[in-house]
Amino acid sequence: GYANGGGGATSAASTSSYTASSTSAQGPPTADATRRRTPPQGGSDSAASQRQDGASLLDHAIALLLHNPELAAQLDDKALQALAANPRWQLLSQLIADCQGNGVAAPALALNRYKDTPSFQYLLSLAEREMLLDPAAASAEFQSAIARLVNRAQQDIQQQVIAGLLQKPPSALSPQERSLLRSHTGKPRAPG
Repeated sequence: GYANGGGGATSAASTSSYTASSTSAQGPPTADATRRRTPPQGGSDSAASQRQDGASLLDHAIALLLHNPELAAQLDDKALQALAANPRWQLLSQLIADCQGNGVAAPALALNRYKDTPSFQYLLSLAEREMLLDPAAASAEFQSAIARLVNRAQQDIQQQVIAGLLQKPPSALSPQERSLLRSHTGKPRAPG
């Protein structure tokens, strides 16, 4: 992303040349092709807003990584495991692993692995985003985005556990499960 100290401009130039040489006459990606789709689910507007924010956060993290593949080296195994455990973030997790394992240093190299996949146009659109961040700011934003995604992954897991516990009859709950439900719902669940 910041080869020769030129900021984000070199990334855009390198992905533009990659675009010209590797795509067919399909034209620019459509909004549908570049947007992460979240299946419709019931719930409040805040839940829908949170899903949209998560998609935007994911897009931003991927764009930062494509422009600055060296950022992948900053992540620890715990963060990688949390990202890999969430199916919505498997592409980001795989990109991080690719950058760490192969020492990918340019957006075109990171994109090349996905050239013949359905994710290619989405990734290409993110790689073509203009990023006017110096390396320190890009690093801070990437770390913040990953921390927020990991936090969301942990919240998702806790919500799944709670949902599973709520399906159990009260008499089947262990004392630890009752305690967890109490702390989550604020209401004691009487043994039945």
